Amino acid sequence: MRLERVCLTTVLLLVLSSGASSIQAAEPDPILGNLSNVTSVSKTGLTDEAIGRVFNFPVYDLVVEYFPESVERVTVGLRVYEKTGSLGLIFRPGTDQVLPFLIDMIDPAFRLTETTAPVMRAALVAIIPDDEFFEEMPEPIRSVGAEWHFIADTFFSNLMGFVLRVDPEGRVIEARFSLELEP
Repeated sequence: MRLERVCLTTVLLLVLSSGASSIQAAEPDPILGNLSNVTSVSKTGLTDEAIGRVFNFPVYDLVVEYFPESVERVTVGLRVYEKTGSLGLIFRPGTDQVLPFLIDMIDPAFRLTETTAPVMRAALVAIIPDDEFFEEMPEPIRSVGAEWHFIADTFFSNLMGFVLRVDPEGRVIEARFSLELEP
């Protein structure tokens, strides 16, 4: 399914480049191949104050309806950001991984500090497309040297969440997801 989402995101750039909030496709899309026959795409902007304070690009929920080969109609929801005429996929990480899309989205003027850390967590909660991902945690934000940990949940007995590394001025220079944050 993740490959399908990447393919759809690439094609949606072409579909949404007209600026329309929705589109009806009359013919199968030759780029999608086995995901041919995209019948509709709708776009809704996320309007959360934290998103506007942290990120430099608009964030959208896309709903794509298509008819893959030998399957009934499929509806897929995607969360994307739009940067200079292209779309980037926002996803909930499933394992330890670097998150270049997050670095790409953060406003260069944003500084991660004790004061802005709750805003960053609110922005992460708003953009990650999984309503049950962020659990109530006793200590959801931790500063550990040059790293900030935004704890989302537990994985077995380990804490898991986002790790943002900052430079001395507070600019976020690295973003990753970890299944094993220090307790």
